[in-house]
Amino acid sequence: MDGVSRLASTAFRVTAAVAVIAAMHFARDVLMPIAFALLAALLLAPAVDLLERRRLGRVPSVLGVLALTLLVLGWTGWLVTTQVSDLAGRLPEYKDRIRVKADSIGQPLGGLLGRAYDVFKDIGEPKRPNAPSSKEPAPEAVNVRIVQAPPSPWEVISYLLTSALRTLGTAVLVTILLAFLLIYQADLRDRIVMLFGVNRINITTQTISEAATSVSRYLVMQSAINALYGTLIGIGLFALGVPNALLWGFVAAVFRFIPYLGPWIGTAPPFLLSLAVFDGWGRPLALLGVVLCLELVIANVLEPVVYGRRVGLSPLAVLVAAVFWTWLWGNGGLLLAVPLTVCVEVLGRHVPSLHFLSALLARETVVEPYVRFYQRLVGMNPADAAEVLEEQRKRKSVLEIYDEVLIPALSLAERDAQRGELEKETYDALLEGVEQALEDLEADPHPMARPGAPPPAPSGSGEPRPRLRLACVPAEGRADELVCRMAAHVFSDLDREVDRVPSSAMTSGKVERVEQFHADAVLLSAVGTAGRLPAWHFYKRMRRADPGVLILAGSGGAGDRGDVALFRGDENIQAVGGLRDAAKVLDQRAPEILLRRIAASST
Repeated sequence: MDGVSRLASTAFRVTAAVAVIAAMHFARDVLMPIAFALLAALLLAPAVDLLERRRLGRVPSVLGVLALTLLVLGWTGWLVTTQVSDLAGRLPEYKDRIRVKADSIGQPLGGLLGRAYDVFKDIGEPKRPNAPSSKEPAPEAVNVRIVQAPPSPWEVISYLLTSALRTLGTAVLVTILLAFLLIYQADLRDRIVMLFGVNRINITTQTISEAATSVSRYLVMQSAINALYGTLIGIGLFALGVPNALLWGFVAAVFRFIPYLGPWIGTAPPFLLSLAVFDGWGRPLALLGVVLCLELVIANVLEPVVYGRRVGLSPLAVLVAAVFWTWLWGNGGLLLAVPLTVCVEVLGRHVPSLHFLSALLARETVVEPYVRFYQRLVGMNPADAAEVLEEQRKRKSVLEIYDEVLIPALSLAERDAQRGELEKETYDALLEGVEQALEDLEADPHPMARPGAPPPAPSGSGEPRPRLRLACVPAEGRADELVCRMAAHVFSDLDREVDRVPSSAMTSGKVERVEQFHADAVLLSAVGTAGRLPAWHFYKRMRRADPGVLILAGSGGAGDRGDVALFRGDENIQAVGGLRDAAKVLDQRAPEILLRRIAASST
């Protein structure tokens, strides 16, 4: 029944997701203006807050910022329109020159260049749908004559008015929504919090605040960087003598909002124009060099410094988001792709049921090193597993690698083997990989020291102090033996006498070995559930043989103290969360242990 219910729940979630995506697609004419207004509100919110802190009031601050924004957009639109009109008048002059360059290149690049220019020059020529192409043969004469009636003045006016009213209506709607979002920002936040319920106020508030902060910072910084990029491109084009440099700088700044492909899409028109204007290839190639250098510097130097990890999306997530939002909402979705995906990633980070979204989209992976190490070994990639250890070795000591990588990986292997999810061949190969890694790490004589740290100073030259005797006892199996090898490596560096008991010995043989060694403490390793019962039997036998010996019981590495409920009530047994924890316990109990040894020897 549980499997059926889980399957039904999964089917319901998939159906709901498909329904939401379909609704977003069919309602794009309504949702896109709202999305643009929301992002514009996040972009302008810092300026409004700054004016409001100057005691101008919320409404005057919003109206002032909107007025200034509309003034800048109107002035920019007038400049761009003027530049486009000037360019449209010049384009027919360059047709023959671009054809000559296209023919000099040869096929297929020359044909591609010619077709690209045909598309580009259409903005300067009226469409003639009935005119035959210059490269196509003239059609044969026929007796039928088709005369297309010219559109009536009313049809032309209706078409122009419809297009203008649609564009103007969208702009007015976005402006009105933007004004209300900025004015009623606090009220809208309160309503969203109450919508999700009082019990989720903390999660809802954190999600809204982080999404607003992340997207707002991203938009402000991206707008500033793109404006700088467009300005530098315009200056470079002006220096090269490319006509309408102001227009192409604006185009470069706008297209750079499109992830990855935007800068090169914005470069194509001025590059084609430079081919048409200038003789030779020097200036067009210089233009490409300027764009390439700027993009390399901004993308690899400036943006990592300015953005840091604030956006938090992986490169693959950005590409997939661009494709998804473009398919969903067209060109407008392409511009909205990154900001909307940032909001989705933040939502997945704070809502447990949507955590998979954050795992898929976030830049930083949340996979722990021991999980990556274990996954590489299960996948039969020992070289990749060695790379994981090498990466950890650069900043961690051998002891930390034992506690945080090798022992937890052994614990995962034991768990999966007990569940029947790990074949014997894979399990054996995994243990071989851990053993090989252990052999490499055992070559370090100072496992407690971090990389680059000086080795521990030797003890004084006075009388030798008594050395604690530690017996490492594996509860059962080869994995526990590997843990005992790690313990022997660590505690030998701590000036302890260490004896490793073989796992093949019977319980009575293990107890006898500990007694013969006269151990002061016992490290009992049981990294899997299969070792709990043998550990219990060893504990009972050991207590009958020596009721006062200190037993350190551990299982899965740092932070995992194992199931020691069976040992409660015994002050001489202590759960440890790893080898470092065991070393601390031994240091704390050393005086007591040595006094016990002296008392036992005197009797």
